[in-house]
Order: sequence, then C-alpha cells, then structure tokens
Amino acid sequence: MYQAKILRINFNFEAVAKLIIYLLLFLLIFMLFTSHTIRNNFQNKVLITQGFIKQVVHEINDYTITMRTSDGLLHKIIANSETEIQGLSWDIYALTRLNAEDLIKVDYFKVKGANIARRILIQTRSNKADLRH
Repeated sequence: MYQAKILRINFNFEAVAKLIIYLLLFLLIFMLFTSHTIRNNFQNKVLITQGFIKQVVHEINDYTITMRTSDGLLHKIIANSETEIQGLSWDIYALTRLNAEDLIKVDYFKVKGANIARRILIQTRSNKADLRH
C-alpha cells in the first residue's frame, strides 16, 4: 500500500519581507546616487522652492536649462540629450503648477529645441496656465 508523505516546509515570512524591503531600499539609494537624471530632478525641486522662477532657457548646443530665480541667481541644469531636456522642462513646469498657490510665478519659460518651443505663464495663487506651442 502506498503512503503519501506530508512535506512540511518552514517558511519564515518575516525574514523574506525584511529581505525584500532591504533590497528595495538599497536599490532606491543606489539609483539616487548613480542616476544622472534622478539626481538632476532632485536638484531641480530644491532649486525651484528657493525662490520665484524668473526665466528658464534651454540652450540647444550643450543641452542645458538655465533658470533665473527672483533673487537674481542663475541655476544651470545639464542634461545628456534632447529627450532628457524635454523631460526636465516638463518636470519644472509640473513643479511650478504644483507650487502655484505658494506664490511661485513663472514669468518666462521657454524651451528652444528641434521640436519644442513653449511659453508658459502661471498666475500667482492660481493653477491656470497659458500654454503656447
């Protein structure tokens, strides 16, 4: 007569959950310190909250975005490609829309490139934006 063997597996869910969390934290920290794009996006957010943005100009020749804030300082963000410039410019646009109620006003935002030329005006204490392509 055949007897079925019961296979018992001791599985420690807590240890596996901790391992997954630690791996995800390591991956996040690794990406923050190694990825140029993520590092730039983080710097953009820090710079934008320091003052009103006066001017953002993209120079096509060296893939940089120059931001002039209300305190008169110029901030340069260097990207690797035209595609990354488009992403960074929309990140800046999204951040200014999010912070529009905090008196962040974009007087002039122009991205000059092969396919992109936009002027964005954001009213103070308002989420209304004027987009001209």
